[in-house]
Amino acid sequence: MIPQQQFRRPTPYEDPAPYPSPRGSGIPLLILLVLLFGLGIGIWSIFFRGDQTIIPGGSPSVESGKWQAVFLNGGQVYFGHLEFGGGEYAVLKDVYYLRAATSLQSTSSQAGFDLVKMGGELHGPEDTVYLVKSSMLFWENLRPDSRVVQTIAGYMARSGGQ
Repeated sequence: MIPQQQFRRPTPYEDPAPYPSPRGSGIPLLILLVLLFGLGIGIWSIFFRGDQTIIPGGSPSVESGKWQAVFLNGGQVYFGHLEFGGGEYAVLKDVYYLRAATSLQSTSSQAGFDLVKMGGELHGPEDTVYLVKSSMLFWENLRPDSRVVQTIAGYMARSGGQ
C-alpha cells in the first residue's frame, strides 16, 4: 500500500508562496537608462557643435569663417553666415541677395544682377533671416576668391565693415 500524502489546495484568499522577481531590483535598469541618456547627449554634442555642424558620415558642413550661399525653393538665393540650430529654422546673418539689374537701355539678352545688402529696403528689415529648413534646396560654402565674396569684401571696405 502506498502511503497517502496530504495535498492541500490554497484557498483563494491565501497568498501563494513568494517567488523571486525575474528582474531583480530596478537599479541595474536605472543605471542602463542613465548611461544611454549620457551617450545620447555625447553624440548630439559631437554632431551639433557651436562652431561647425557635422553631417553624419563625417563630412564637414557649415564652416563658421566662410560665407555661404543658400538656395531656396522659390528660386531666391541669399548669401551670408549660416547657422543651424536644433529647431526647424536655420539662421542667416550678414545677409546679401541678388537683384536683377534693370536697365531700359540694355538690349543684351544676358541678365545682369546686383548684389544687395539686406537692411536698406523700404520696410527696414534687420540683417538676419530665419529660414525654414524645409524651404532650403541646398547651400554651399563659398571660396574666398569667389566673385560674390570679393564683392562683399569690397562693399564692407567702402562702408566701414557694416
